[in-house]
Amino acid sequence: MTEERIAELLKLKEVLVEHLPVGVSFISLDILLTVYHQWIGNREDGCQMKHLFNSLPYSEMGIRIQLRRLVQRGWLSLQPGKSDRRKKYVLITPKTFERFKLLDAQLFGSLKPRR
Repeated sequence: MTEERIAELLKLKEVLVEHLPVGVSFISLDILLTVYHQWIGNREDGCQMKHLFNSLPYSEMGIRIQLRRLVQRGWLSLQPGKSDRRKKYVLITPKTFERFKLLDAQLFGSLKPRR
């Protein structure tokens, strides 16, 4: 890996920390990315809680702790399923949507397609 690539990775980390709640653990970042990815594919329902626990390589307790913090700080919201209220869904909030837009603009806005 070149020095230039290392510098790019450090810049990426800096931008992520600026826009998203990335602390000493990447669990919250992984939760946000997973929920946002599911939201893009299915804006109405969001991410089913079961999918979140099954797709991330962390303990259930670790995910629950970070998820609770993200909900308390307004990054995500929880809601029961429409047809089956036993199912729980994790949804992004307007705050998260706006931060991802800023992140997208800062990381990819200056990239121009190659011809």
